[in-house]
Amino acid sequence: MIYSIKQELYKLVHRKITWIAAIILFFLMLITGFALADESKKLILTLTFDSSDFIMFILVIVGATCFSMEFQNNTILTLLYESSNKIYCFILI
Repeated sequence: MIYSIKQELYKLVHRKITWIAAIILFFLMLITGFALADESKKLILTLTFDSSDFIMFILVIVGATCFSMEFQNNTILTLLYESSNKIYCFILI
């Protein structure tokens, strides 16, 4: 199980979408910080530049991309075939 998690983390780190998503999040936070008036900047700073909405949006994109790549490469079929319990496949993906 730990070996499978290490493999999935390796795949996640070596995908371009993971790094592009972090860069997009950074720029969205910068744009949010510069676009607001001075009186609302203190509130936005305490709310971490409204990044919770951006983080959820980017996590959905990265998760959907990872899940669809499993089907494109047919690795999901191998995981389903070799696993003893099907729920582990969907937890690892």
